[in-house]
Amino acid sequence: MTYNLAHIKSKSFNDYTSSVTLEKINVFFGRNGSGKSALTQWLKAMDPENTKVFDTSYVESNVKTKTTLHGTNIIVGESQIKRTDLIKQTNNIINNLESKSDVQDAIKKDKSQLYKEISEEINKAKQKFEINNFNHKKNTRDDPLNALELWYEEVNGHSDVKSNFSSAQDIQDALTDVSSKIQSLKPILSDISNDEENHLISTLNTIVPKPDSRLTNTLVSWLEQGWKIHNFDSPQVKGIGKCLFCGSQFDVEIAKKEISNSINSEYAELLKYIDKVKDELDTASNQLRVLEQNSIDEELIKQVQNAINYVLSKLADKKETTESQVELDPQIFESIHRLNAEINQSLKTYNDLQRQYLHEKENLNSLAKIYVGRSLRDNSIIMECSKSLRQEMKQLEDEQYSLKLSTKFLEHLKRSSSDLRGFRDLVNSTLISIGLDFKLEFNADDSSTFDVLQISSDNKLDIEKLSEGEIRLIAFIQFYFSLFSRYEVNKQACKTIKEINPTIRGLILDDPITSIDSNNRYFMTSIINTLLKELTSKFQNRDISVFIFTHSVYDFHGIAYNCGSVKHLRITKDSFGQSKIEDLGETFKNYNDDYRATFRAVAEFCMTKKEDLTEDVQYIRFGNQCRFLLESHARTNYNIENVTNKAINKIMTVYNIDESDRARVVEMLTIINSLSHGISYSWDDIASISPREIQKAARTIMIILYKKDKAHVVAMTSGISNFAKLVRNW
Repeated sequence: MTYNLAHIKSKSFNDYTSSVTLEKINVFFGRNGSGKSALTQWLKAMDPENTKVFDTSYVESNVKTKTTLHGTNIIVGESQIKRTDLIKQTNNIINNLESKSDVQDAIKKDKSQLYKEISEEINKAKQKFEINNFNHKKNTRDDPLNALELWYEEVNGHSDVKSNFSSAQDIQDALTDVSSKIQSLKPILSDISNDEENHLISTLNTIVPKPDSRLTNTLVSWLEQGWKIHNFDSPQVKGIGKCLFCGSQFDVEIAKKEISNSINSEYAELLKYIDKVKDELDTASNQLRVLEQNSIDEELIKQVQNAINYVLSKLADKKETTESQVELDPQIFESIHRLNAEINQSLKTYNDLQRQYLHEKENLNSLAKIYVGRSLRDNSIIMECSKSLRQEMKQLEDEQYSLKLSTKFLEHLKRSSSDLRGFRDLVNSTLISIGLDFKLEFNADDSSTFDVLQISSDNKLDIEKLSEGEIRLIAFIQFYFSLFSRYEVNKQACKTIKEINPTIRGLILDDPITSIDSNNRYFMTSIINTLLKELTSKFQNRDISVFIFTHSVYDFHGIAYNCGSVKHLRITKDSFGQSKIEDLGETFKNYNDDYRATFRAVAEFCMTKKEDLTEDVQYIRFGNQCRFLLESHARTNYNIENVTNKAINKIMTVYNIDESDRARVVEMLTIINSLSHGISYSWDDIASISPREIQKAARTIMIILYKKDKAHVVAMTSGISNFAKLVRNW
């Protein structure tokens, strides 16, 4: 694959394009924060499927060490680490699942609680409905959740039961109440038919003259009673009779004729009829007052009462003037008919209820079951307890299933152990070839892991004796061998057959030598250079590009030494926080280029005009560069390890600084130390330092160095116009 440094869009590279032409091997130098990581990520993203990367993350993923009772045990290879971790995790899971009893205890407790609550509701039902043949559902103690479901089904499981009585007494009270309502609900004026209504209308409209005798209705009524008392309707009553009122004798036939003529006259009949209808209407009025207490429409009752009052007034008018025609509206009876229809409907409803209640009184078991089901459903303790039990049983089911799967998975992991003998031999031969005094041997208990042994004594090494550099070295050897799709050692022919994986298009070594002691630095560099030489000789026909990143000047010059065509580049960041790439070319021969580059960057910062020192430019980084510059000069020339305020007296002495300038030097040291060592720039005391203060600190350093070694400053700032002239005025 062809790599071009064009349109780089990653962190501090803002659509950056470089004119640098890359080689097969490209070594990049850059101090921390210059943009190495940004460029590394961009290169990875170019072809992630076919790019192999060695970095700290790779080391952590492919080499795992642990301390045992007998020394250091080591696992090499990401797949082996994952497999070993999985075996350990799976064993922990299985042990945890097998030892768990909390869930079973909780299930037992909740089942007992549910059984108790169900029992209490059943006992209540027995008392309330006065029945004894009423028991638990089958297997309630062992499976209370299923029993609850069966009880819940009882709520809607009796189609012949339509009420919600909670006791036998409730049924009896309901029967008494409905019987009372049936007795009190009677239709009014039930004897008045359509013919009767028409007869009343016709009678009131008929002219009836009053007789001369002016026979009163009272007298007519008295005569009618006398007729009945003397039993004149019987054929046996005849001849001479005796008055039961006064004792006088009279001729029965003559008396019957005279009384009959008197009470059966048209006028008398009218008066009798008016009084009869009036009595019926008065009775109806009394019934209306009873109906008001039985949920009959009050407005309708009011309309009927008005109708009755209206008819009564018409009857009174007719009785007063029988010779006149009294008009009666035929619609006046409509409200009475509607009222009677509602009464009859209510009577039907109450009669149906009465039959239903009587049926349910005969089926108390069904009512009791519904009562228990409803009570259990509404019981808050039942709800919480059954919810917990379901969750616990689901958890137990999941745990049992997990135990089954985990056991099966553990068996699979144990069967899938890789044969690492070839890798062990390759690692050990490499370690011997570069002169290291340790080797790897399989652990006696786990052939997927290695013990680290000292070659000279075959003693197992403690983990403290295996340095970080040696661990990183083993990881790189593993990385090295992972590049080959075929790697065979023919001992008889004394040669090795190697084939690089055909899918590889790019290799990235991101700070391959980090935190490594000086001895292992040499071994690591040797292995890296061995790989690079193979790529430029034995595998030169393979189109593989190599990118190596380092922040170490020593590694920058040592890696890829004498490996053919190599491009050396430097990554820097300008004052605006934008990264750029520089092809060092011939200047690469200067081993002080890192110090020189830093010196020039600080010098250019000192030259920045006051109006250009804006707050939004990233000047804070110059604090760290100033410390590096002064500390490098002081350590190299005067054995001052750290340029801090603790060393102020020695700094004042070796650099011949006047005592009058002590305060300025202290201020400079405070600023450059505050802005280094990874302190968060979000802290108020750091963020409050202005660009002008940082520049003043940088100028103080330049003045100190210029006064101490003018020639050195002039050499480092060669090409920066007027620097030597201006520095004297700072």
